Amino acid sequence: MPTFVNSKVFHGIVSCEITDIYVFKSRLLLYFSEYIK
Repeated sequence: MPTFVNSKVFHGIVSCEITDIYVFKSRLLLYFSEYIK
C-alpha cells in the first residue's frame, strides 16, 4: 500500500512539472509571436 501511494504522489509531481513546462513554453511562444508582429 505505501509503495502504491508513493508512486501515485511521484507521478502527480512529475505530471505537474510537465504541465508547468508546457504552460511555460506556450507562454514563451505567445510572447515571441507578439514580439515578431
